[in-house]
Amino acid sequence: MSLNGEIIWVANLEGLNYGKTIIDKTGGYISLIGNTKNRSDSEIIKMDEQGSILWKNSFGGSRQEWGEDLIQFADNSLAVLGTSSSSDGEILNNYGTKDDVILAKLSYSGKLLGLKNFGGSDREWTNSFLEIGNGEFIINASTSSYDYDVINNFGATGIDNWIFKAKEIILE
Repeated sequence: MSLNGEIIWVANLEGLNYGKTIIDKTGGYISLIGNTKNRSDSEIIKMDEQGSILWKNSFGGSRQEWGEDLIQFADNSLAVLGTSSSSDGEILNNYGTKDDVILAKLSYSGKLLGLKNFGGSDREWTNSFLEIGNGEFIINASTSSYDYDVINNFGATGIDNWIFKAKEIILE
């Protein structure tokens, strides 16, 4: 928007529903994470400062994925936080039949460099994350699991806030 409240440009992103997080870090580039129609995959879109799409990439499996949060690094690669209920496609292993937390890294050009899921046999979902350096993150999530990556669950309702530290995953 201009100082007078006028719209400067508009971008309608066909195929992207549920846009979630938008960041603007360097060089006027804008990164947006959301979900494709019916929440079937997480989709990341990189745009220039005029709203033109530079690239789009989606990842996921045959079930549902939700993109939640993004962090851009100094080299313009992206860390992506989300939730997945798939156990195929780019999601190699789901700990149960419900949702796991996923952490992915994409290159500057949108290529998937790595992806890892975290969770237990019940349901996990993400809220936010923070880069703390050395390729490590603090992830803020919720869980109703009590096994695999989840050590304990103390929630009276069966749901706990789950905060954990993780390293980014890079494919070899």
